[in-house]
Amino acid sequence: MTLQSQKNCVHIYGKNNELLKKDICKSIIELDKQLGVYNFKKISQSTIINMEHFKERDNINISLFDTKESFIITDKEKRGFVSKLRNKLGF
Repeated sequence: MTLQSQKNCVHIYGKNNELLKKDICKSIIELDKQLGVYNFKKISQSTIINMEHFKERDNINISLFDTKESFIITDKEKRGFVSKLRNKLGF
């Protein structure tokens, strides 16, 4: 049996790409607003990361601790991400 995500449903992954929650029916924009106070940041139209797990970034990719996958940060989200990172680091 194959399950398909419905529109505006997201999946939440933890360490080592463990699926924690599946098919949460909220938009990524709603989740970004709710999770922002917990040090999460939207980096693309489909991805929010926990800044506590941020490892490194090049011009377009972000790596996190405890995951092998890298994530693309869009130009639209880059300025807000860099600002949040600077605040976290005290710059």
